[in-house]
Amino acid sequence: MAAYPLTTVTRYLVADLLAAGTRIPVNVHVIDHPDARILVDTGIRELHPAAADMKPRLYPLSDQDFDFASIDIVVNAHLHFDHCGNNHLFAGKPIYVQRQELDDARTKDDYTIREWVDAPGVQYVAVDGEYDLLPGIRLVPAPGHSDGMQIVVIENSERPIIVACTLCNLDHWTEDFCNYLVSFRALGRAV
Repeated sequence: MAAYPLTTVTRYLVADLLAAGTRIPVNVHVIDHPDARILVDTGIRELHPAAADMKPRLYPLSDQDFDFASIDIVVNAHLHFDHCGNNHLFAGKPIYVQRQELDDARTKDDYTIREWVDAPGVQYVAVDGEYDLLPGIRLVPAPGHSDGMQIVVIENSERPIIVACTLCNLDHWTEDFCNYLVSFRALGRAV
């Protein structure tokens, strides 16, 4: 994959959840690419009884001067409720997700909040395995936190940037480890 020098990534905190006694940030990331503006995950849309035990605190994108209309493409790392809860705000835009993840979200009990996954107007593009989304941007399967988890690899001119979102099970999170994982990191050539 060729490097694309003009790609930047911006992180937005949209919520935090209580897991294993620790507040876990819920971030979304905007990738500004010369060919498109990509949103990785959409966060939580509202408080929901299915997530009440995690005591969500919401920080809506609408309160952060977020330009919803500027988003061309959405990528869901996976379809747990805290990653897809605002997909409905991007109805009509392509939302890229691994086919395994979409199937699991639609069929497994207690997996996510299904009405958020299949909100009216949401249009998924199911991919199987690695997928070149745009020049210099690739979706890569990263099963672990979920079987259909994916990460975004951005080839910049200096070194790759990985937008990883959630890569581990919540039982193993510590605050420092969580903050590391939910923030993108340049990892050299290692993916």
